[in-house]
Amino acid sequence: MSGSLPKCVGKVCKDEIPDELQNKLEEPEYTNDQRYQPNPPTKATYQCKSGYQLADELYGERQCVADEYGALSWFPNNVLPTTACVPQQCAPLDAIDNATWAFVEGEGAYPSKVRRSRLCGWVPVCLLLLCWRLVLFSFVRCAC
Repeated sequence: MSGSLPKCVGKVCKDEIPDELQNKLEEPEYTNDQRYQPNPPTKATYQCKSGYQLADELYGERQCVADEYGALSWFPNNVLPTTACVPQQCAPLDAIDNATWAFVEGEGAYPSKVRRSRLCGWVPVCLLLLCWRLVLFSFVRCAC
């Protein structure tokens, strides 16, 4: 028998992202093609999509670890909690003379909608502000 011995390759560290995070979490980045390796350890790095932020820095990176029987899991937090990505707060709204702000949707965190109403002479004018992924409000005309 000639040739070299087969090379051992680590098992894949399966990473299941909860459905509730699918629209809030970017695709994770993995080292070692997501295969177990003890030194340096296989890592997964997480980042929330625009408009969201990690609820705790602990959720930003995990390591694939093996127990004494060879079962693989992620540490810390084998499964990311559904609350790992939380909405970012939108920029504060400045006060305006003769105008009012009222939240139409949300309470100031992404994705909120705010209506600004004021009287210009006898004509009511209102604008709908949308808090988008840049976490800034943008103006959209709406009917009063």
